[in-house]
Amino acid sequence: MSTFVCTLEQFKGVVAEFCKSAPTASDDALEAGFKCVTLHYLGIEPAPKSGSWQEIIAVSCLNYASNRKIDRIALLMEQSHD
Repeated sequence: MSTFVCTLEQFKGVVAEFCKSAPTASDDALEAGFKCVTLHYLGIEPAPKSGSWQEIIAVSCLNYASNRKIDRIALLMEQSHD
């Protein structure tokens, strides 16, 4: 079994790409993109130490991506009820 590894900078890049595409993504694409974001988050090496600035940045980026996902889901649900 191989392990997925990325740097904090690579993770931030993935989050940026996700956030750019989320506003127009389909439901399936949104889910796949967010899974990619979470896999990158889990694969950050070296793992940020608890309370470090790297951890704060990583968690903040993950929260931001999560909020963009929620925003898009809300819009898709609103559009489906119209």
